[in-house]
Amino acid sequence: MSDAEQRDMAEALFAPKQSREEIKEAIKLEEARRAAMVRNLYRLRSLRLSRNQASTQSKNSTFSE
Repeated sequence: MSDAEQRDMAEALFAPKQSREEIKEAIKLEEARRAAMVRNLYRLRSLRLSRNQASTQSKNSTFSE
């Protein structure tokens, strides 16, 4: 194998697979996914807390009767 062929093969093997723009887009998508996950986490937490508060209030009203 000639030097040029070896160099071409090495460049093909070690060439960046993704362009800088593709990486930026992937990071942007990951940030959006994370933001949606955090919003959902807070939404579920709020629902759980309100459910727990409602069940505590109904237990308290049952005991006071």
